[in-house]
Amino acid sequence: MAEIRSTISLEGPTIGIVTVAGEVEGSDSEVAALKAEIQAMEGLDAKGVVVDLSGIDFLPSRFVGALIFAVTRAHRGGRALVGVAPKGRAREHIEMLGLTRTLPCFGTVAEAVQYIQEESAQER
Repeated sequence: MAEIRSTISLEGPTIGIVTVAGEVEGSDSEVAALKAEIQAMEGLDAKGVVVDLSGIDFLPSRFVGALIFAVTRAHRGGRALVGVAPKGRAREHIEMLGLTRTLPCFGTVAEAVQYIQEESAQER
């Protein structure tokens, strides 16, 4: 079962970081936990959310659906939602599905946070 947890980056604008690690099965409880953690960041008025997938190798289709849902909500709310998937099957899956057009992916959390900070600075 996957571990899904969130943290907050307080450097500059508030940015939520949701980390997924372990063996992801795509169960109802895992999908619900992913959605809940991302939505919790919205409640904190975060400028953006980073979904760190670097700790997983497999990205089930139900997780892809949850990410698409989250990206749509984030964009409607004026927030960025980006991914971290440095390599492996999860990154290949994201690229193969063409999700990088709406879900920019980075190699590290630091790169993703920097991207959101720069996007936020351009809005001012």
